[in-house]
Amino acid sequence: PAEDAASQSPVQVQVQYSRPSLVRMDEPQLLYALLDISPSDSKAPHSLTPLNLCLVLDRSTSIQGEKMDVAKSAAIRIIQMLRPVDIFGLVVFSDKAEVLLPSAYQNDLNRARSRIQSIQTSGATEIYQGLHAGFEELRRGLDPSRGNHLVLLTDGHTYGDEQACLTLAEQAAGLNISISGFGVGSDWNDIFLDSLVSRTGGNSTFVAEPQDIERLLLAKFSALARSLVYDAVLEYQPQGGIQVRSCHRLHG
Repeated sequence: PAEDAASQSPVQVQVQYSRPSLVRMDEPQLLYALLDISPSDSKAPHSLTPLNLCLVLDRSTSIQGEKMDVAKSAAIRIIQMLRPVDIFGLVVFSDKAEVLLPSAYQNDLNRARSRIQSIQTSGATEIYQGLHAGFEELRRGLDPSRGNHLVLLTDGHTYGDEQACLTLAEQAAGLNISISGFGVGSDWNDIFLDSLVSRTGGNSTFVAEPQDIERLLLAKFSALARSLVYDAVLEYQPQGGIQVRSCHRLHG
């Protein structure tokens, strides 16, 4: 029965140890374990999780030109790839935020395309403005049965609102909203963005060239759309004589 249950699971777990065996000793020994958690190869049917997704785009003056053109193209492509069950919203920001597409089932592609093509760059970068607007849009469609996710794309630093952003990320994590960040070029604050997204279980991605924006954003959307499990919890049952000293996520 346990094997049957494992074969029906949407995920599989593989463990690699730093050494194949331990010698019996009176003193403590250190052992490293690498857990690889991946989608199962099981042929049992598993339902893909519908999305509640908000894309938050930096439209400050520093992102004008090719970077903005490619970001617009990526946003349109994402809407084209949405499934009927997916909720999608789009926020643009500089020193102010604008909800360009309120979170909803995006059934009118022509209207969405027109709105996206109308985006103009202006102002400075205040990430909190975009994050807060995106967070509020996600709350409109918040549902524990959905993958609730915010994708942030920026090419610059934010000034004076870092702590407010981190506090908002913690609030998002409390509602099982995850955040992914994409930093374009060399001027974005990687330490801040890593700290922001890690609070929610998300990750940040370095985008070296403007032409990479669309490819990486679409890859992220595809990965989210294929997700089988959200809000997974890893539980450890302690065994006698074994103590977990630390645990780190390498990739996710």
